[in-house]
Amino acid sequence: MNFASAFTDYKAKRLPIDQYQSICGIVTDGFQEVSQQIQTIERQLRDTYSREDLAQLIRRVQESERDKLKLTVNIQIWEIESEAGDKDFTEAIAEARPKLAEILETINEVLEEIREATSELAYD
Repeated sequence: MNFASAFTDYKAKRLPIDQYQSICGIVTDGFQEVSQQIQTIERQLRDTYSREDLAQLIRRVQESERDKLKLTVNIQIWEIESEAGDKDFTEAIAEARPKLAEILETINEVLEEIREATSELAYD
């Protein structure tokens, strides 16, 4: 089960809150572990291979993924609170969704730049 499907199941009352929170914790821990691995790769690109350009692209993906996770979590919290009737976050959710799409577009564009740069390395 992934983060998005866990949220869908939680909202549909198919997943208890404690299991949803556990999945959120696992996702957060996983993100931190991957983040550390990516930082290691970034340092190697800079220090070992003198590829500041690739290191910066990796950094952009990392930052965009972080922003995507934060915004996704905020949207989920707003949806939960709106459904609970605590407060209406409909407008905030509507404003956040295009931002999330922009972040995804940025990630895909940077990943394409990385693919192009690494394919050039294969032919050098």
